[in-house]
Amino acid sequence: MTGTEPDTVPTNEPELSIQEYTALLKELGQQFLMPTWEEVKPDWQWVHGRMEAGTLDPEGKWSDRHIAVYQGQVIGSDTNPLRLRLTKARELGIHPERLVITYLF
Repeated sequence: MTGTEPDTVPTNEPELSIQEYTALLKELGQQFLMPTWEEVKPDWQWVHGRMEAGTLDPEGKWSDRHIAVYQGQVIGSDTNPLRLRLTKARELGIHPERLVITYLF
């Protein structure tokens, strides 16, 4: 992600409730195998390695936002982690739990 991509936040869709997001995530998750820890661990290591080095978000462009990480890249950000997980999992055609979603202060 270069910082020029649009945010994940839809501009003309009403906000869903937590229950609605949860139902949609569950439905999407049933279409794919649950990822293993071995599949997800490298992305968690990537995030934490960059946090420790101070290179994940040195300019603070994702401050106070959740980011989605997949295959060693930040692929999106949003203020709503459920919306971010659902949107990016749909876009990539993957199980929602395959994404690493974390909050940056």
